[in-house]
Amino acid sequence: MPNPTLLESSLLQNRPLSHLLMYTLNGDTYSMPIRNVQIKCELQVATAFVRMKITFANTSKSKTNALFVLPTKGTVIEDSV
Repeated sequence: MPNPTLLESSLLQNRPLSHLLMYTLNGDTYSMPIRNVQIKCELQVATAFVRMKITFANTSKSKTNALFVLPTKGTVIEDSV
């Protein structure tokens, strides 16, 4: 299992460029690494419908509350965890 990645310094300077799952432990913010991504797209003239199935590795070593971050200019219609 990978080690947790500390995020505070990078998030203060740059916005995330891809999706991530963040959690806080002892006042520090970490991200869970991605194990797998599956993407399905349906493209129309001015609209794209994208379905992503993402598997994250829980590096917190316990159950935790997390925040899903998806940096996009589009609109998220639905999500499930």
